[in-house]
Amino acid sequence: YKVLDEELLMEAVEEGTISRRLAEEAMSEVDRVLKDVEEGEIGPPKPEEMRLLGFEGEGG
Repeated sequence: YKVLDEELLMEAVEEGTISRRLAEEAMSEVDRVLKDVEEGEIGPPKPEEMRLLGFEGEGG
């Protein structure tokens, strides 16, 4: 995964717009969200979950 505005976040720290601590907290939260996505905790339903809900996949 690539965090698209990470460079802007670092620029904001350098310019004094936000503190380094706040930027670190924001990146920690991004890391937690990415971990949840990778582990399937959040994100779109998997095909088997969609079938259980009565939805068919493409071509089905």
